[in-house]
Amino acid sequence: MYKVCILLNKVFAIALSLFLVIATGCNSNDPDDQTSSSSGSTSLSDTAKVYVVYADNAVSITTNDKAKDYIRYTQNGAHLTITQLSTADSTTSGEIYYYLSGSSNNGSLYLSGSYKATVQLNGLELTNPDSAAINIQNGKRVKMSIKNETVNTLADGSGGAWKGCLMCKGHMEIKGRGTLNVQGQTAHAIWTKEYLQIKNCTLNVTGAVKDAINCNQYFLMESGALSLSGYQGDGIQVSLKTDSNGIVETDAENTGNLTLGGGTVMINTTASSGKALKYEGTYSKTNCVLTIDGEVK
Repeated sequence: MYKVCILLNKVFAIALSLFLVIATGCNSNDPDDQTSSSSGSTSLSDTAKVYVVYADNAVSITTNDKAKDYIRYTQNGAHLTITQLSTADSTTSGEIYYYLSGSSNNGSLYLSGSYKATVQLNGLELTNPDSAAINIQNGKRVKMSIKNETVNTLADGSGGAWKGCLMCKGHMEIKGRGTLNVQGQTAHAIWTKEYLQIKNCTLNVTGAVKDAINCNQYFLMESGALSLSGYQGDGIQVSLKTDSNGIVETDAENTGNLTLGGGTVMINTTASSGKALKYEGTYSKTNCVLTIDGEVK
């Protein structure tokens, strides 16, 4: 009987150890594992998820049960349009997480909605010859998470009328510990109608017909590595946001400020009329290693 008890205790100890390993492995800062809420960190197993996988001229989309009632989508080849329904909010779906992976030379994502969202890039290679590679028409906060240790590449086509290869109507926060490469062959590489924040990730703009980065309200570089080259306009241009009549909007975030608060920034201006940094508010640099070839104005 004594030996049996010892054996059972050993089995229990092994089972407990395995449980702790699994639980610890699931606890990370990656959006796949957890997210923050007003009450602290919660497992993403309870959140709305949408998985998008590109494969040449096709794209597949799957959702978990919590997301399926709050989105609608259409697809044409590898071009995907997702509408996040107005019923998606903090009391129903909560924030919806979109996970993008795969590769296509003729694909895109057009995402619209009226509630904040997170879009994770997980080894994505996406080129849209006819418009923006990713166009997010959502006026709320949009977090673009660059998956740890992945390389992601976005490119658009030439000769169009769109504003950028990567476009966002709302507040965009590009974060993570992976790499994102962007090339804008019609206008800007990255365009946001409201503020842009960058943290931790490696962001490379390898070319743009106009500005490498063009945003409104403010630009904040918190940390990470930013490299801008091959653009024909300005490196970073920050403008005050205006309404449809051209009047500057009254908003505490609408400062026109350009802030380099950390990380490393390398800017190589080649256009004779282009500026490395251009802003309508104020410029500040603290704890940022800055290497520029071009004017700051």
